[in-house]
Amino acid sequence: MSEPDLPKSFDTIWPELARTLADLSPDAVGDTLTSDGVPHTASLVALSPLSGCVAGLGSSGPDAEVERVEVLGEGGHGVVHLATQRSLGRNVAVKSVRPDNESPGLTLELLREGWLMGQLEHPNIVPVYMLGLDEQDEPAIIMKRIEGTEWREIMRRPEDFEDLGLLEDRDRLSWHIRVLLQMSAHYSEPFDYEPYDVADELSAICNRAMHQDPALRFADAAALRQALSEYLRHRSSHALATDALEQLAHLRAVFAGGREDAGESERLQTYEAFSACRFGFELALRRWPDNVEARRGLQEALHFRVEFELAQEDPKAASLALAQIDEPPPELRAAVEALAARMQRQAGALEDLEALERAYNPLEGSRWRPTLLVLLGTLIAMPPLVKGLLILDGASASKPYENLVAISGVTVILVPVLVVFRARLLQNLINRRIWYLIVSVCGMVWVNNLGATILGRHSLETARSDMMIAATALLAAAILIDKGGQAVFAMLPYVAAYLLSSVWPDVTLILLAAADFLAFCVLAVIWAKARNLDAPQRAHSGNHAG
Repeated sequence: MSEPDLPKSFDTIWPELARTLADLSPDAVGDTLTSDGVPHTASLVALSPLSGCVAGLGSSGPDAEVERVEVLGEGGHGVVHLATQRSLGRNVAVKSVRPDNESPGLTLELLREGWLMGQLEHPNIVPVYMLGLDEQDEPAIIMKRIEGTEWREIMRRPEDFEDLGLLEDRDRLSWHIRVLLQMSAHYSEPFDYEPYDVADELSAICNRAMHQDPALRFADAAALRQALSEYLRHRSSHALATDALEQLAHLRAVFAGGREDAGESERLQTYEAFSACRFGFELALRRWPDNVEARRGLQEALHFRVEFELAQEDPKAASLALAQIDEPPPELRAAVEALAARMQRQAGALEDLEALERAYNPLEGSRWRPTLLVLLGTLIAMPPLVKGLLILDGASASKPYENLVAISGVTVILVPVLVVFRARLLQNLINRRIWYLIVSVCGMVWVNNLGATILGRHSLETARSDMMIAATALLAAAILIDKGGQAVFAMLPYVAAYLLSSVWPDVTLILLAAADFLAFCVLAVIWAKARNLDAPQRAHSGNHAG
């Protein structure tokens, strides 16, 4: 088969064109070139349609099928013109080699592009209508004229998004991602998306897709599509994490430093807001366990909870929150431990204070004390009263051993009573001191009367010294034991009896008996009154405790 009738500009490239067309032709069989470099018959058959394209464009005169109108754009090697295809009355795009760059190699590339694009059908590939030669016998590709708005213009003017009718569901992000899936990676420096509120995952995908190093980009479009598809599935997790981060920021702003002055209602509001915030992070992690943003936010929320509990001085709650932080800061752990140690010391000191208060509370064990004091006062007053009446009736008053016997009898009765009822009468330190004081006074009076008996002193003089012993003991009790000092009133009957006995010595024992009875009755009234006044306060405290 002879060489096809082609323009002279094809002289050096027509064997390569033959090879390309033979590869594309379904009828091509075997090699495209013979051993001596002559094109195979099948290759020449494949080249034959090209010779029919010579008249495709023709001249730019009135008989031309395609008439160029204006330049749409140009690159380093080629130029694209807007043209009119007269036979069909439509606009087309004509791509050809730039006149200042004409060369056999570029001509070959352009023709190969035309034939290869003509073999493909895809929404993102511009349809090729025909191949032809222009008035300089240079090849040109006649393609569909694509009209529309550039993507960069849509991104620059998001307000025009709806006017362009680009998406029915108005989801701009999904639309832009679908466009990005159709684009090739470009050389770009890593871009900082943080000021634009772009999720970390999407930022990483974009920067990887546009990395300067091809080896660090996605392996292919399928890998990029997979990464973007996964991001779209993770969007709900990102949204939950973003909402939770906003709640956490609000909590930190409102309750900065834990708000030590926060009231009960404010603390409840804080706990409710923290629970909602934590639930948002945990739900985001359940939907996507690898959500770094949600995981970091959850740790920050627990960190805030620890700080809040530290400000509220609740070491137990702070320790529970600290245990849930993956890697708690050493200073935060130290603060929790310091608070726990301080609260433990305070609790120990409070227990000591409460024990001390119970030990010195005169109301402890005071239920039976007034009754016992009246009975004891009656018991102690009976011996001097009986002997005083006998003296008035003419009996001798010079037998001091009688007083010793009477006091011994009272002591013998008092000690067993204290032993039997010690659980009630000796409940705390103040009760023990009261009854020990009474026993001690009885003991001092007994010793005083023993000395008087040995010395042979008059019993009336001994009775007067007994009055001073009792008065001194009650004064000491008013100063050292009774915090209200009311026990001093129980001293007054002994002082009055001592003075009156100086005027009427014959009734000294009767005055002693009266002083004994009145002193114990005064003490009974004082503690009974204190118990009644304290009853409403105890009931109020019990209601609060309940």
